[in-house]
Amino acid sequence: AALYPILGGVFFQANIVVQACLIPVFFGLRSWFEYKCDAAITNTFGSDKLPLMSFFGVLLHEICLSTMITSIKHPLVFVTLVLADVFENAFCLWSLYRSKVSSSVVVPTENESSTAHRNKPKKSLTKRSSSVYSLAKDLREVKDESADGTALFIAAILLQREMVETIVPMQAAVVMTLLYASEVKSNSMVSQWTSRDDYIQAMMYLGIDLGVEVIVFACSILVLKHIYPKFSAWRILMGLVRSNKTMMFSYTIMTWLGVLLLQNTLSGLDLSLKFEWLNCNGENATWVGGFDWDHC
Repeated sequence: AALYPILGGVFFQANIVVQACLIPVFFGLRSWFEYKCDAAITNTFGSDKLPLMSFFGVLLHEICLSTMITSIKHPLVFVTLVLADVFENAFCLWSLYRSKVSSSVVVPTENESSTAHRNKPKKSLTKRSSSVYSLAKDLREVKDESADGTALFIAAILLQREMVETIVPMQAAVVMTLLYASEVKSNSMVSQWTSRDDYIQAMMYLGIDLGVEVIVFACSILVLKHIYPKFSAWRILMGLVRSNKTMMFSYTIMTWLGVLLLQNTLSGLDLSLKFEWLNCNGENATWVGGFDWDHC
């Protein structure tokens, strides 16, 4: 989690090319987080804790990306960010569809099936991954009644991810609007908006991102309905929310407070990487807002 603000600080100060190159790094960081969660949690607690940890990883990832959107210097970088997100979700759905097709093509005979079942070691159903690609790979290897359980787990992780990616831009728009309307100078990001045009541009980017996420969310539901008609996206999401609503709410509040704390002047973490106050030796040094000083 500490790597996100560091990369964010580099992103805020980078040029267009570096910003575009950093976007895949953020998605790779989330994949690394999921891999580490699988290794640390699955063997000890089973798969029941993975949806909640996946929720936290996606939540932190999306909150950081939503704040990054407000500091994008060129529309091309925004398009790269959106396309990377769309490609990731499309790849997950394609992996799930390919797993469904491959699992329905090979139909062994009764003797072959019984022999393979006796010789093949049983796969534990309590050890699943929070990575949709890894789950889809496991699904292609499963040919018995446990395949539906693995597919349901994949659908739950994927739908929860889409839900978070749709909700966070709305949360970011509300938070940024409140900070901008209250003219908070201690927030290093909002204090850099010198005119209303900066605020309008940030809200426009968040609105476009929200629209894309809604479309991707709707397409994901339709594709899942086509692949597994017996799965209900609404019931899967409501089941996840009912069983984890307290922790989901706590993680949301905690993550937003953590991100805003790192953006606050009082935290002492200068995401601009300029550290202007170190050069303020005169008595007339004036704090402008954020981490900006005048007459240093």
